[in-house]
Amino acid sequence: PVVKAPAPLLIAVAGVSLGQTYYVRVSFVNRAGQEGAASDVVSLQTIDRMQIVVSATGVPANAVGWNIYVGSTPGGVSLQNTVPMAPGTDWTLPALALRQGGSAGHGQTPDRYLVNDRTLQRG
Repeated sequence: PVVKAPAPLLIAVAGVSLGQTYYVRVSFVNRAGQEGAASDVVSLQTIDRMQIVVSATGVPANAVGWNIYVGSTPGGVSLQNTVPMAPGTDWTLPALALRQGGSAGHGQTPDRYLVNDRTLQRG
């Protein structure tokens, strides 16, 4: 299983974006492509000519990548990367508009269900 991601680290650096508040969530992906639960939403307010850089923190040993969800409202974050990013790499807000990808999931779904089928033997 892939654990719920802790809150990412957000910093503002010189750039070309207009100032606004950005809301961010991250999640980890394992070798099988399964995505864990996304982190809680964190935010950073920037000023004009600044942009955000996001770093995933607390990467678990079984994670081979991470996804980033960014938006202008806490409930409106959407996936910004097309393939999971490698652990240790940072994501920088692009000069263009945010990508309108999928929404953050709630974590892994079960791979299988076990049925405890007990019957009493008589005889």
